[in-house]
Amino acid sequence: MIAGAALMGFASGVRAQEEASGSAATEDVDPQDALAGGLSVEEARRLLAEPLPDAPDARYALLQRQWPAARRIEDRARQIEIARALMTLGRGRPDGEGWIRLYLITEYTWGSSGAALAACEPLLADRQLSPAVRAGVALRQTYFLANGSQDRNVMLRAWSRADALAAEALKQQPALPLTIDRLQVRSEVERLTGDGAAAVATLRQAVARSRELVRSDREQRVTAETMRQWQGWLDGSQGMLVYALVAQGRTREAADIAQDNLALWRSGQLEEGPGARWHYRAATALNASQQHEEALAAARQSEAMLAKANASAASQTRWLARQEIVRALLGLKRWVEADQAYRQFLDELGGDGVARSRAQDNRLSALLAAKAGRLDEALETAERTLRYRTRIYGQDHPQTRESAGVRAVVRLLRGDTGGAISDYEQLFAATLDRSDGWVDLDARGFRGFVLGLAFDEFLAHVARRAIAGETLPPAMVDRALQIADRRKLGSTQRALADSTARMLAATPQLRGWLDEEQTLRKAASGQYSQVATLIADEDKLRKELSGEAFKALPKEQRKPREDALKALRQQLQAQQGVAATAREALAVHRQKLAAAYPAYADLITPATPGAAALERPPARGRGPAGRARAR
Repeated sequence: MIAGAALMGFASGVRAQEEASGSAATEDVDPQDALAGGLSVEEARRLLAEPLPDAPDARYALLQRQWPAARRIEDRARQIEIARALMTLGRGRPDGEGWIRLYLITEYTWGSSGAALAACEPLLADRQLSPAVRAGVALRQTYFLANGSQDRNVMLRAWSRADALAAEALKQQPALPLTIDRLQVRSEVERLTGDGAAAVATLRQAVARSRELVRSDREQRVTAETMRQWQGWLDGSQGMLVYALVAQGRTREAADIAQDNLALWRSGQLEEGPGARWHYRAATALNASQQHEEALAAARQSEAMLAKANASAASQTRWLARQEIVRALLGLKRWVEADQAYRQFLDELGGDGVARSRAQDNRLSALLAAKAGRLDEALETAERTLRYRTRIYGQDHPQTRESAGVRAVVRLLRGDTGGAISDYEQLFAATLDRSDGWVDLDARGFRGFVLGLAFDEFLAHVARRAIAGETLPPAMVDRALQIADRRKLGSTQRALADSTARMLAATPQLRGWLDEEQTLRKAASGQYSQVATLIADEDKLRKELSGEAFKALPKEQRKPREDALKALRQQLQAQQGVAATAREALAVHRQKLAAAYPAYADLITPATPGAAALERPPARGRGPAGRARAR
């Protein structure tokens, strides 16, 4: 019976970020979080202590009974072990395929993100699996890729395949669970491709369909266990919506959803697993609204609940809880604690490459090391990141200049004021002098804290010198005033500007301009992703050719690999040119858009006026300074 329920519908995945970020950040939800049956804790422990029979049928039967027992005592490691065994033993059995998707979600949510992703492709290659199961696996794969830092083009190709498989499966047999799953993963793709408003709209559809699913089960008078399972879909859809709303600056609505579900947990209507998740979801909304003390308390309670349940340190749930702990400590400027928490977080990820790629942020590592006094380590990290981005993007790209800003902070804290100011000018060129550059530095994941800290350190430096009675260079004062004005554009105001821009886009011609801008932005991003891939290939091959084993080979055996390296470098050089051309096309289009629709350009990406303009009384309805003041 459990296997059959597992096939019909599993609770789904939810994010978020940066990006963070907006994060966006999301999570997978244990599909049978409330399917403990009527077992008591003691009965569950006795059942789990029973030895597994050798006979496959008997083994399979006992494992199915042990699954809800492991869920009952919230032994997440045992759940993963049981789900993996059931996935293997269930092949060829009635409803046995259902354990495949259940294993993927359980592994990703509570165990190893990397192991879950690695399991997807072999399953997708198995044509003996039903269309619905293969579609579910493809959707999970897309979700896993969307929540890591893998090449975005790889994720988009995975989504194209998953969407096609889901469409075909739904054509053969319409099903609400697969429909909801498809909507949730589609929202992740929309988020990652920069369409946050579409992601919110898609998730509202997912919530509505989830409620429809719950209502249909009530009408059919299904068992309490199945009802709880369908409620898991609603929980997942609402969880994803929280992150999407935060990314759009609608923190009040996100917080209300989280608090409503925490109230259900406090009243005993939700168990510990969902309760732990709603604590870190609430922390996300609280951090976004600058309520860092409250966010820290909620995130720490979530982390304690997850640790008690044996959730792996590399799991999605632990990452989301710990991410909010670090964010709260950053917001409270408790640098040493934030540094310790973040380093421990990374140290405990072990060899899980997917989890590490999702959590590692070298900019944040450099800044925290600097604030904690490890200045040599901070400088080495900052310079390595700057070199890497320069190779990919070139010196003038906003993200390269952002890395220069990170090094500026480190240099400032080391006492290298001249070097720091030189680096800061590169950051200011991307964030203060060019409105289009700011768009490319959208505050996702930890980025909002990174840029905020860089600006804070500059302003603190200026203030210290002013208090000491030093004569400040006019350019430095100008920059300080510009920063103060630019920082009025918080995430909420940017979200409001984005919403207003979409209203303006009701004008068909402007909508066409914006659609082309988004297409060009995606194209440039894709070209730079290819540059990054080629750089990684070149580094790997170069290291191989510099090794003693290769050098010891006869010349005729070395030459093909040497020629391959030469060809790869030529390809890299050509690709960098293609990427630069794509970037230039985007810049040209943005300039044309600003010229054609100056009111729109001033609203969505205003230029930051200099000190002289800021000191003048705003001209009513005229000039960027007046518009900045009005905001």
